[in-house]
Amino acid sequence: MPDLTKIFFEYSNKYSISISEINKKTDIQKKCSEDPYIKEAYQIFKHISELKKFLDSIRHAYLNIESRESIDFQSFNRQHTSILSCRSLKTLSDKQREEIDVKIRTIIKKCRERILKLEDFEKNRKAMLKKTGFFTLFLQDSAKKIEELISEHRNSITWFLNKKLKDVSRIHEEQQHIKLLRQIEKNKRIVDSANIISIEANKQTTENSMIFNLNTDLSKEQVQILETENNEMLEYFESTLDQVRSVQKSLSEISKIQTELASHIEEQSFITNRLCEEALSASQLIKNGSTQLIKTKKRNRISAKLITWFLLISSSILLLLDWYN
Repeated sequence: MPDLTKIFFEYSNKYSISISEINKKTDIQKKCSEDPYIKEAYQIFKHISELKKFLDSIRHAYLNIESRESIDFQSFNRQHTSILSCRSLKTLSDKQREEIDVKIRTIIKKCRERILKLEDFEKNRKAMLKKTGFFTLFLQDSAKKIEELISEHRNSITWFLNKKLKDVSRIHEEQQHIKLLRQIEKNKRIVDSANIISIEANKQTTENSMIFNLNTDLSKEQVQILETENNEMLEYFESTLDQVRSVQKSLSEISKIQTELASHIEEQSFITNRLCEEALSASQLIKNGSTQLIKTKKRNRISAKLITWFLLISSSILLLLDWYN
């Protein structure tokens, strides 16, 4: 086997990083971690990511409306940061689906409010900088560039969070829409089967009456049984109608939130593009200014040389005239 020690040392020296650079990187990371804006943004992103994972994990159970088994669902009613503990759910009841819808709407609204607070925080910071504009005139170009980069970076963060929240709300809206369609289809099947059973029962009773020629009335017990069955069916359809109405209401709320997020994302995209254009124009102006300064320095050097030569020649002429006299 050939000796690769020299090659190893060459590559290690070529790609080695000094301890000072590592310390600089850790200092930057510490500053970023201590920034309350970045901390809050990470927390919001964490909640949105967990909500998306939760929606993906319960999709099968949420859309499986045929099953009505009651299961332990207390883990979801704790804090929404621990909703990933419900991934193993296989079946859901209608009440649990309603609880999920309410909880998800609450989380989306809270995340939306927190993103708006971040935007207000950045607006207040810019307003404070504008108030102290007289002192910022004396700042160096590097400090101004840093402020512009911070502003652009924070606008990009809020745009990203709004987009992720919009995607999650769209996923939940699609699941609710599919659930509503399946519920309507199920109710149609139940109604059709009930009609078929009633038709067969009427046919059977008609045949029996034709065979036995019996003209007897229903007893009180039979009437009571039929009334109980009718009341149960009426209650079932009323509860189903209430579920459909609640789903429609939640769908309208989610659609409203999605519309607000879409308009806000467009506005933020416009602001981000404008900031990028301003940054590019500012960098171009700085570049032009630096080239003009270089040209001015060259002109000053030439004029200084001419003046120096003129003074030397004139002084030598004066010395010659003085010597001649």
